[in-house]
Amino acid sequence: MPEEYICIYDQDCGMCQKCMGLGVRLDRHNRLRPVGNSEAEAEALLNDLTLEQRLYEFHIVLPSGTRYSGAAGMFYWMSLLLPFGRYWFWPLTRIPGVMYISRKVYRLVADNRLKLGCKLPRNEETGL
Repeated sequence: MPEEYICIYDQDCGMCQKCMGLGVRLDRHNRLRPVGNSEAEAEALLNDLTLEQRLYEFHIVLPSGTRYSGAAGMFYWMSLLLPFGRYWFWPLTRIPGVMYISRKVYRLVADNRLKLGCKLPRNEETGL
């Protein structure tokens, strides 16, 4: 059984659904398991966060229990999807300034997701 990475996302946001659906399709090793942020499992995994904090960012929980959120979560998620991403994409986070800029871009997109497509329709076939 492959390692499982739990991806906690806003299941009510069309843009978030589309991104997660794309991620699931690109997941060559079937390691990603999407969990809506209002599901009981998400609540249990993120019980140290308020509801507002849970809804504010994307979260990925590694098999070890380590959690990355927001821009760091997106970087880790993408490093799993890209060929050899753990070896070249994830290390980019160690370059000075990369995470600062990434957090700013993540916030810009997240804060404007209604304008950027949060109202996209849900894919009824996949549920994403």
